[in-house]
Amino acid sequence: MHILLIEDMDSDAELIRLELLGEWPSLQFDWASTRQAVSRALADPPPDVVLCDSRLPGLHGAEILDLVAAAWPGTPLVFQLVFWS
Repeated sequence: MHILLIEDMDSDAELIRLELLGEWPSLQFDWASTRQAVSRALADPPPDVVLCDSRLPGLHGAEILDLVAAAWPGTPLVFQLVFWS
């Protein structure tokens, strides 16, 4: 399985990576943390699934959804929503 994580927080990305690799040791895990890294990733073959923070600096979740859908039609995208109280 190949997962692309779009996440700007290093600590969150590392926790997610460790959890996923604990379940699927042979997982191919790519990580994009900036607009430029997302653009580079979208030039590659599509992953099986994209896990995505709802916002990156300068890049909103709806824009990320549009970019992924245009580059990789049909690729599942799961948003991570965080609510602060």
